[in-house]
Amino acid sequence: MEHLSKNRRRIIIAAATTIILSVTLVAGYADIMVLRPDAVRPVGTRGIGVERGPILDRNGRILALQTELYTVSAWVPYVRNPDTTAVELAQIMDRPVDDLLALLTGPRNFVFLQQRVPKRISDQIVAAQAEGRLRGILLEPTASRTYPHGDLAAHVLGFVGTENRGLDGIEFMRDRDLFPTEGRPRADMLYGNQVVLTIDINIQQAADRLVRETLQRENADSAMMLVLDARSGEVLAYSSAPTFNPNTFGNFGADQRRNRPVSMIFEPGSVFKVFSLAAALELGSTRDGDVFVTDGVYHPVSWGSHRPITDIQNYGTMDLRRVMARSSNVGVAYATENLSAQDLYSRLVAFGFGELTNVGINGEEAGLLNPPERWTSRSLPTIAIGQEVAVTAMQIAAAATTLANAGVLVAPQIVREIIAPDGSVLEQFERRPVREVISPHVADTILDYLHTAALPGGTGVRAQIDGVQIAAKTGTAEYFDIETGTYSSDRFIGSTLALFPRENPEIIVYMVVENPQAEFIWGARVAAPVVAEMAEFLIPYLGISREGDRSVTLPQHFAQTVPSLPDMTDVMPDLVNLPRRTVAALHDREDVRIEIEGSGWVVRQSPPPGTPLEQGMTVRLELE
Repeated sequence: MEHLSKNRRRIIIAAATTIILSVTLVAGYADIMVLRPDAVRPVGTRGIGVERGPILDRNGRILALQTELYTVSAWVPYVRNPDTTAVELAQIMDRPVDDLLALLTGPRNFVFLQQRVPKRISDQIVAAQAEGRLRGILLEPTASRTYPHGDLAAHVLGFVGTENRGLDGIEFMRDRDLFPTEGRPRADMLYGNQVVLTIDINIQQAADRLVRETLQRENADSAMMLVLDARSGEVLAYSSAPTFNPNTFGNFGADQRRNRPVSMIFEPGSVFKVFSLAAALELGSTRDGDVFVTDGVYHPVSWGSHRPITDIQNYGTMDLRRVMARSSNVGVAYATENLSAQDLYSRLVAFGFGELTNVGINGEEAGLLNPPERWTSRSLPTIAIGQEVAVTAMQIAAAATTLANAGVLVAPQIVREIIAPDGSVLEQFERRPVREVISPHVADTILDYLHTAALPGGTGVRAQIDGVQIAAKTGTAEYFDIETGTYSSDRFIGSTLALFPRENPEIIVYMVVENPQAEFIWGARVAAPVVAEMAEFLIPYLGISREGDRSVTLPQHFAQTVPSLPDMTDVMPDLVNLPRRTVAALHDREDVRIEIEGSGWVVRQSPPPGTPLEQGMTVRLELE
């Protein structure tokens, strides 16, 4: 009994000691936060002592940056009057009085009132405390991520969690660069590196607008557009809808956050003929100028009961150029029938199908390209016309780089460089040639066919614009239901792939519309016109020469110069009627944020002329 009594005393003493220590710690925290708010606080381990590096576009404009928000809590024993405190806090934080009062009069001494409140709210609380009110209310800074352009390039950027760590997109893939966990602190802080993307804000804005409009106009399940620098493989725009706002990512569902350009796999349909015909030419199973006699049906005797390959009509006798222009399934079947399954498979793998592109965004799928031992007697021509194979939009865009680089596949990339806090370049990502897939001659021949396909009589004619030769291929694929193992009779995917200018491609655009439910289902109708609109924006923006542009030498007294940018110091000048090349110089300013939409000349500006200029203000210019 005496032994049990001694044990009981030990337990009581240990419990009392724990309680005293806990109260001392909490009281000390309250003393620092409430009574001595200016006391030095230790650097935390949850991101408070680490400044996450910014994400920038290719021209240095900020896409994501760290800001400071605050957590509002209360040490209830120090709250003198819970009723008046709850009323004042409710007005400041726009919260129900009853909710706050319940927390301030509850059983706990320490309570969280609200997390992630902006500085304007914390400033009001500090001001009230300076006047002797809101005693016992605590403010603790917490790191937060801000995306100043809202949903712009959301699927590229991704988002961060409450620990200020990346959870998706570039924020996740480049978390170690953006959020250093090792290194020598400077002034009790660690600073993250800057991640510079290949994205161009202006091109991204144009792509986002067109994708949103297409989604709505076509009443589609989704739409996406990729714009690549055809020579370097750099991704200039990466747009997908439905989309989300990374500032409030928790308010959006998984479908809106789904990163379709790298994760959605689908049968490409006739766009795939670009690569199967390139393989056939390269491997010698057909030659430029070969002619095929068709009757609208391809059904070799050896197929037995297999379903035939058909065209929408009997195109008669066609050469390869017309096969591509009219997108003849039967013509492609004839052009590839002398290929071996292994040869076609190996060449398609060389184009990058069935493999990750490693563009640098998480969640990427490799698509589906079965090895030849799993092919049926019908598989070779079926795959050649874009069925029995599944791709991602990024794979198609990447494979198209072969046509612009003399047959060499160039890896797509979305990160341009990593810059240290002191401004030094830590890593620069150069053009990455992967392998030669086809000869320069075959690449040029395919481009020539695609240009014909974008002329009157070709399926891609709606992608053509005045003054620039477009090489384009459209596709319409039946939607394959993985669960039932059958093709849908009322769901389709329409797409268009384009490169321009045809003679020396600088740009690749790939547009995909999933399950359009409006008037049309075909890629030639739902995607090709959108590609043309994007080309109309890109050509003047990137300074691509256009037929009809004239350079006239005038007498000296008629000579005109490019209008200069007016003085922009204290007030907003009048920028209306200035050309893009003049106002583009505003991007060099660091005191204001410039957003330029459209091409041509300024027709509208915000704020209007005469508005006082303020540090950090946004200037929007609309061009036509």
